[in-house]
Amino acid sequence: MEGSTLERVDVTERSVRHDAARRQADQRRQRNWRRKNGDRYHATQNTWRRNHKEKRRKQRQAYHERNRANPYNVRNQRVIWSDKEKRIILAKNRPSDRTLSRQLGRSIKAIQMQRYKCRG
Repeated sequence: MEGSTLERVDVTERSVRHDAARRQADQRRQRNWRRKNGDRYHATQNTWRRNHKEKRRKQRQAYHERNRANPYNVRNQRVIWSDKEKRIILAKNRPSDRTLSRQLGRSIKAIQMQRYKCRG
């Protein structure tokens, strides 16, 4: 009975490796196709954008809505970062930058830049 369990695990492991190899081969094939047919690839993208202007506008609007700073909190315009704020953005178990931006009233980009500056 033990031999069959080990055999099953081995077959599963092989199939997982095979799936990963197939996925990598597909990605490589797609990359090569895009390199060779760059004009066609970009033309396809542009055609989609041209035919779906309203959908694209909504996607863009949703992106900006999700990632904007709090417009009602203007206290942080050119205000020096406090030590407490720096500790929060450098903590290991911190929330996402989007959540931090809402809590601190600063933009996501400002949080990322301040973290970069603090780490040196």
